[in-house]
Amino acid sequence: MAGFKTRQLQGIYKGYEAEGLPLPASMNEVAQWAIQTGRWKASASIEVSVCARELSRALREEYIIDGAGRHVRVKHPVFVKLALRERLQPCWIRPWAVDSTGVGTSWERPIIMSG
Repeated sequence: MAGFKTRQLQGIYKGYEAEGLPLPASMNEVAQWAIQTGRWKASASIEVSVCARELSRALREEYIIDGAGRHVRVKHPVFVKLALRERLQPCWIRPWAVDSTGVGTSWERPIIMSG
């Protein structure tokens, strides 16, 4: 048996069909119609998730060349530290995951993230 949200979304599609709009239609076309006609609105949490995902993608595209001549993502250490802080407390990681040079680091030293 379908849940409330599923039945609601199915009703939106049935409304699209009832309007006599072109079929077959892609879900993008149905979604645009549903949003434009006010039949579907994104919750604040969905908007935040989409924005965060787009920000992450954009920041992953930002590179510099480090002292050793390697292409390094500028914000990668931040993403690694945040991911570890949120998911793996305490944990062991290789220093190269947060340090582009790997110079002067101990490969056996634990990195313990505190929240």
